[in-house]
Amino acid sequence: MLHLYQANPYLTGAKPLSKREKKIVDWEEMTDLRPNSIGTSSKQFRNLYKQQGWPFSHDLAMLFERTTEITYIDPNTHLNARGFQLLSTRVAEILRNTEVVNKN
Repeated sequence: MLHLYQANPYLTGAKPLSKREKKIVDWEEMTDLRPNSIGTSSKQFRNLYKQQGWPFSHDLAMLFERTTEITYIDPNTHLNARGFQLLSTRVAEILRNTEVVNKN
């Protein structure tokens, strides 16, 4: 099993949002998803995976932290083509560096 904690524009520092992308993700209306609302529970959830040491768990919450291009298409954090390109590149990198044991 491979667990990927998805990128999220509502986490502090997760993505520099332009005015246009803030409109796309409905930044003004989605106050319940802003860092002050989900930051603590999200961080606890992400830390749980780290603490458990689950080998196939990867935190991609900060995947777009240096990406200024628009990557989201709606408030539900669905990605556009560029977002999927960046995500798939990172997932391929993770898979290349993951040792999979075949127990058949």
